[in-house]
Amino acid sequence: MSKSTLLALSLLLGAGGVLFWKSSQNLDTAQKSPSAESALSEDAPTAALAPSSWENLVDDSVRWQIRVDRLRRLNKDALSEPDVETLYNLLDRRPSALHAEAWWVVVNEIMEQLRKQGVAPQRYTPALLTIIKDQTAPDVLRDYAIQHLSQWLTPRGADLGNFHEENPELIKEAAQAFTDLILDAGLAHTSIPGTTLSVLADMKTSGLSEETLAEVTDQLHPWLQSTLTEEVNSEKNTRISAINAIGVLQLKQHLPAIRELASPVQTSASVRLSSIATLGQLGEETDLPFLEKLAASQGKFRFAAQTARKNLSQQLTR
Repeated sequence: MSKSTLLALSLLLGAGGVLFWKSSQNLDTAQKSPSAESALSEDAPTAALAPSSWENLVDDSVRWQIRVDRLRRLNKDALSEPDVETLYNLLDRRPSALHAEAWWVVVNEIMEQLRKQGVAPQRYTPALLTIIKDQTAPDVLRDYAIQHLSQWLTPRGADLGNFHEENPELIKEAAQAFTDLILDAGLAHTSIPGTTLSVLADMKTSGLSEETLAEVTDQLHPWLQSTLTEEVNSEKNTRISAINAIGVLQLKQHLPAIRELASPVQTSASVRLSSIATLGQLGEETDLPFLEKLAASQGKFRFAAQTARKNLSQQLTR
C-alpha cells in the first residue's frame, strides 16, 4: 500500500486515522508475517517470556508478535518500580538498522500500554516530550510520540475516561512543542509536520482549550499561508494536512487560498478534493453556487462537492 493511499485512509478515518497511517507505514514486514495470534498458536514460545524480566522485549530473535502480545498482557498493578523504570527507558532505545522495523512496532505498543493503563502518569508527558524535542531521534519514533502524546493530552474515542494529562502547564508545553515541529524547516520533507497538524486538529475537537489553541494558530498562520500558496517547499501530504487542519480549526483568514485551491485551475486532484471539503467547513453563502454547480457536474469532484454543499448549507442555517 502506497504512502499516499495510507494518508488518504488516515484522513477518512478522522481521529484514529493518523495512528493507523503511521502504524501501517512501518508494518510492511509485519503485514507479510503471520498475525500475533497465529504466531502464538504455532509454537507459542511465550514460556520464555519470564514475567520478572523484560529482556525479551529487546531480543531480536523473539518475533515482534510475541513481544507485542506480552505487552498487551501487561498489568500495571503487577509492575515493580524497576519494571516501570525499564519500560520508560525502552521508549528511547535506538535499534540497529537491521531490526528497526520490528522494534518500532514494539515501542509503539509500549507507548500504548503506558498511556492506556496510566503507568507512572507523571512521567508520561515529560518522557514523550523529550523524544519529540530530540532532533537526533528517528522520525518514526518522534511520529509515534506525537500521536500518543496528543491522545494523552486530550483523550478521544475509546480513550475517553482513561488516564490523561491534568497539568495545564505541561499541556501548553506540549502544544508549543507540536507547533515548533510544524515550523521546523528541517522537517519539511518528513511526515512529521503532517502528522502534527492532524493531531492538533484532533485535539481541537477533543477538548484542547481555546486559549492554547489560539496561541498555537497565531504562530502557524504565516506558515499555513506559505504552505497553501507553495511559497515554501513542503511535501504534498503536508499541504493536504494543512488544508484539512484549516477546516477543522476554522481558520477563516485562509478562506481565499482555499477557494483558489478548490477551483478548476488546481492541477492536483488530492489537493483539490481536500480544499473542496474544507470549503464545506468554513465557506460562506457566496460559495454555495460554486459547490452546487460542481455537485451537478459529471466530473470526479462531484461527490466531494455534494458533501461540501450539504455541510456548508447546514452550517449556514445554524
